[in-house]
Amino acid sequence: MLIENLDDIEILRFENLSGYSQITQFISTRKGGVSKPPFDTLNISFKEEDFTAVLENHKRLAHAVNVPIDNFVFCRQIHSGNVVVVTGQQRGAGVYERSTAILDADAMITNEANLCLSVLAADCVPILLYDPVKNAVGAVHSGRKGTVVKILTNTVELMKKEFGTNPLDLVVGIGPSIGPESYEVDTPVIEAFATAFPGNNFIQMKDKTHGMLNLWEANKFLLLTAGVQDHNIEIAGIDTYTNTDRFFSERKDGLTGRFVAGIMLH
Repeated sequence: MLIENLDDIEILRFENLSGYSQITQFISTRKGGVSKPPFDTLNISFKEEDFTAVLENHKRLAHAVNVPIDNFVFCRQIHSGNVVVVTGQQRGAGVYERSTAILDADAMITNEANLCLSVLAADCVPILLYDPVKNAVGAVHSGRKGTVVKILTNTVELMKKEFGTNPLDLVVGIGPSIGPESYEVDTPVIEAFATAFPGNNFIQMKDKTHGMLNLWEANKFLLLTAGVQDHNIEIAGIDTYTNTDRFFSERKDGLTGRFVAGIMLH
């Protein structure tokens, strides 16, 4: 990933998406905001923290990435397989207060310009998609539950249906999240993944009831299965659990903030 410091805010960008002038794409870190511990400092989520601080963080981020704040679109994430098509009517959803966010969704797609699809994360996997042929984008929040219900598959399928996307054309970035060396899971999760991904080994067993889950490879598998080309997939490979100086990690810190992954057509 590429790293930039803009107005004291650290921004990451996927290298494979950076060559496209038709889009803006970014992932924030926890640096450059005004939130106090345990949300320090660039918390983007209204869910747990002081409204005033989060709104100021939204404004700072928007200025840093040169996206008008009213172009951001947030959804109220519920760890589901739900994908929504975003239109201009939803511009600004969730920007000024959580109650206005798009309800009950964990992925958004659009082919309209000036809609910055934005998903929050603090260990779950943020994923950005771009179809340079049909000029459409998607943003996905895919944690353990979202991966099991294959929200990424649902996203690609809906892009095919709504925009005529050919998966061979998709360029995808899999962002920072809890990594395979840090994410220990127990029997219910192991069984859920065995059912969802028969014959695949995304969990390295430690003993009979515990293993280490690789969300990066599980989501890459979903992309490949959907028809995305391997060379069009970038994995950030950044473990949020072991990089809490730069990223929020709910598993490591408990009560904490959220960073954001965003993508917008011009």
